[in-house]
Amino acid sequence: PRDIPIVTVAGSGGGYRAMVNTLGNVKGMKETGVWDVVSYVSAVSGSCWAINLLYSIGEGRIEQTIQHVKSRIVTPFLDPTTIDILTNKDTKEVGLPCGILRPEN
Repeated sequence: PRDIPIVTVAGSGGGYRAMVNTLGNVKGMKETGVWDVVSYVSAVSGSCWAINLLYSIGEGRIEQTIQHVKSRIVTPFLDPTTIDILTNKDTKEVGLPCGILRPEN
């Protein structure tokens, strides 16, 4: 029998950052042909979001997946208004118990 290497990819956690990073990594692997020899993919947190999108909405096409994500990013994650959105009273009432910053007493 031939020695055939088993190539695996593991995506890290980290929410939004990990999702964007994983999409970039997959794009690079597809462009260089590495993705074609991957046998297993494992992911957690944001990397799971990326792989899920790739094989659901993206139908296995990385460019379609990236376009989908780009079309839905309306506010950069580190934009100052993001903190306002996450810490306003209405947002906290629908699922964020304390937001990013606690109000000063």
